[in-house]
Amino acid sequence: LLFVVDTQRADRLGAYGSPAPASPHFDRLSRASRLHSRALSQASWTIPSVTSLFTGDYPALGARQTGVPSLTIPAGAETLAERLQKAGFVTVAFVANPLLESRGGFMRGFDTHATMAAASARTIGSLLAGWLDGPPGGRWFAYLHAMEPHEPYDPAPDIRAFLAEGVASTEELMAATMAHRRARSTPPDRILLLLAGAYA
Repeated sequence: LLFVVDTQRADRLGAYGSPAPASPHFDRLSRASRLHSRALSQASWTIPSVTSLFTGDYPALGARQTGVPSLTIPAGAETLAERLQKAGFVTVAFVANPLLESRGGFMRGFDTHATMAAASARTIGSLLAGWLDGPPGGRWFAYLHAMEPHEPYDPAPDIRAFLAEGVASTEELMAATMAHRRARSTPPDRILLLLAGAYA
């Protein structure tokens, strides 16, 4: 089972030291698992990161941003799902990130797959549970990709309580950050202030 949570910060999980009880199920699983503390993504955005995850190669393979992003895994690159499928595994993917649709090659090697933009982790987990009730028979490989931490942010009321005074919402924080990145018009000290307030 490969479960990817898009843009999840490790230090916000209890297993990695966060004092806030935000990830009880993950923390419980980690206590019975091998937990890695020095794993790094090969890129800062979805396409090259998942390409590396699926192929074991570096982003220079071709899925990188050069003005217009390449939204495909190169045809000659064998994916993890393709390799496992050839080895006799039944393969399934339930994905909430719309960049990982089948036309980009990311669903190559999956017997069953569905890409549902903005589906919750609970939804894709339920789909997997239903699929496993099948049962698939024999060995299986499942890939789930959730999006909750990714923008646009819509945190629950108890999460909004973490925002410090002067920060209206995480939307304000994201808007200021994106404005600075795109137009370099938001003063860096304002962004630092927002960041400090959001994570105070």
